[in-house]
Amino acid sequence: MSDEGEWQTQTSKKNQWHNQSNDDSSNNHKSNKAQKSKTEDETTAIPDQVKQYLTSFQKLLSSQSGSDEYRGDELLSYYDSQFNKISEKYFTTTTWPSEKAVAPLVDNDELFLTLYNQLATRHLVTKHTSKVTYKLRAQSYGTYESFFDSVSYGEVNFDLPSQWLWDIMDEFIYYFQSFSQYRQKRLSAQQQPSDAASLEELEQLKQDKVWSLRGVLDILENLINKSKIRSTLQNKEPLSTSGSKHVLQTLGYFSLIGLLRVNSLVGDYYGALQAVDCIEDMYKVEGSVHHRVLACHATLFYYVGYAYLVMRRYNDAVRCLASILNYLNRNKQIYNKSYQYDNMIRLSEQCYALLAIALTLYPQRVDPNVRNTLREMYGEKMRRMQRSLLSNNGTNDAFAIIEELLRFACPKFISPHLPSNGDFVKLQIKTFVHEAKQQKHCANMKSYLKLYSTISLDKLADQLETDSDTFRQNLTCLKHKSRQVVRAEDQSDHHGVVDSANAVGGPLSGDLANASDAEFYVEGDVVRVADFKPYKHYGEWFIYNIHKFENIIENLEK
Repeated sequence: MSDEGEWQTQTSKKNQWHNQSNDDSSNNHKSNKAQKSKTEDETTAIPDQVKQYLTSFQKLLSSQSGSDEYRGDELLSYYDSQFNKISEKYFTTTTWPSEKAVAPLVDNDELFLTLYNQLATRHLVTKHTSKVTYKLRAQSYGTYESFFDSVSYGEVNFDLPSQWLWDIMDEFIYYFQSFSQYRQKRLSAQQQPSDAASLEELEQLKQDKVWSLRGVLDILENLINKSKIRSTLQNKEPLSTSGSKHVLQTLGYFSLIGLLRVNSLVGDYYGALQAVDCIEDMYKVEGSVHHRVLACHATLFYYVGYAYLVMRRYNDAVRCLASILNYLNRNKQIYNKSYQYDNMIRLSEQCYALLAIALTLYPQRVDPNVRNTLREMYGEKMRRMQRSLLSNNGTNDAFAIIEELLRFACPKFISPHLPSNGDFVKLQIKTFVHEAKQQKHCANMKSYLKLYSTISLDKLADQLETDSDTFRQNLTCLKHKSRQVVRAEDQSDHHGVVDSANAVGGPLSGDLANASDAEFYVEGDVVRVADFKPYKHYGEWFIYNIHKFENIIENLEK
């Protein structure tokens, strides 16, 4: 080809490229213009009351005027009650406007738009479940990651109420849990999708880039490290209640409880208790961070109580679960009007179910109010479990009921591996029931041991309708299962109700102690049982009846 022909060919290609580039630029310009017009139309369509609410909310959030207490209460009102009222009035069948539509109304305030996005996503997830897509789930992760990274690596120049900060952390862990279950379900499906969009989504789920276990743990650890909350709690330094330092310390504290939850969800109970081991004042009501937010308080005790239960620390499990149930009974009015009311009721019912299991395996005294409610809810099932454990006919009725209660009350586990081979929830329940079956003969043997101070091993074996060798093995099992790790406050008197507020050390602390009400040892072929005299708590009985009659008088006066 001649030079002139080659030049003409290259010139023709350049003209084609320029024309295509101009066409693409023109198309992009048209697309952006159309998108901008759509956003403007969406902004215009927002009702005036909603516009006024959003602008006032943004001004209050960015304002530093007024006392911290007054500003915090007003912010909480905008965030909770007013948001719910407007949602019920304007968005019962639709979602809140997009972030882009709201941006012009709030001067493109990045902090407000991030927090607004979280509120709008919560409303969509709770009220319009059918509209939740993979894209929305992925975008929500980016929103939370951006917010937490700005706290961990940037300067914190804002303040939010503790309730709001807890809700942010609570929803972050909940979205991780629900996305993990969704991902597990999709990856474990036997029939693979055929359309391109579903195949692309499946491929993205396999890559595990959003809402990954490692990513969530890193975010929580970064918040803990930035806030230095562990050293602050260990040194018993006072925590801030307002200002940017309050945001950092409170998010760090809530991240500890987030770690507790995540480790529990993947079945690492030792790691779960280790995460909150620096919270030595767990039972302390006044002054603790978790006491400021009822939902946080209940979550902490539920997951710690469950970890105690599966780690065979029944004594501590009963103390922990009974403590939070008693607290919830006294503070029903606090969460009565909260959007988390249903969640709190369910969590309370789960705690009662776990307490029923713990008291069946390790009977002891609990608060009269808690005991009465427990009898109303699970009295019949507890009697059936106890009869089954005391019988010699080999019935498995007790373990079927334990499995039923545990399936209702346990956390919604997620597998740490993708994809999981089998049902991870079923595996966790099976492991616990297997441990409970090892104690099948313990309750029956204890009931016989309490009748004697000295008895020959052969005679006791005959009464239990078993041979001497098997009975000796069962005694060894009882001795082993009676030794539990018990927190310091419980070792002083494990035969009665002990005030858990006198706790020493964190939730993981404790020493091995005999937690049974039947202490014995075998000397040759003779079983010697220690004298057991239960301590009677007259004070509790009087206090209970005083409160009971005060309530009767109040009702009569009304």
